Amino acid sequence: AFESVRAALPALKAAVAAGGDASVINVSSIYGQVAPDGRLYDGREQQSPFHYGPAKAALEQLTRHLAAELGPSKIRVNALSPGYTETFLVQEFFEKNDRSLREQVLKAHAMGRMAQPKEIANCIASFCRMRRPSSPEPTGASMAG
Repeated sequence: AFESVRAALPALKAAVAAGGDASVINVSSIYGQVAPDGRLYDGREQQSPFHYGPAKAALEQLTRHLAAELGPSKIRVNALSPGYTETFLVQEFFEKNDRSLREQVLKAHAMGRMAQPKEIANCIASFCRMRRPSSPEPTGASMAG
């Protein structure tokens, strides 16, 4: 993520010059904010790799650091932290495991369902449009999706 932002910096600065602001959205994970509930799984092999959550937590810290660094240049940096999202990989994961695992995971979700990819895309688009003349523009924030 750091190298991507560094490579994009000339384009981000050009966007600020052309339109007044620019935005970076990092895609993190709810596991960057909370530890997985091991009780949902029959074994460690069903959970995400041990390093996944700490790496996503680091991405959220990088988001805050970049927001502080790039804010004076009118470049906002935020993160989206979704939970399970109904993607091909997630569907494949649940097909390889006991069906009851999917049901357990859905019970743990407040809405009782997984997010759809389009919903994640809409959250990202909303983050890019979060500008109000009467209030500060969000930067350094992480939104659970």
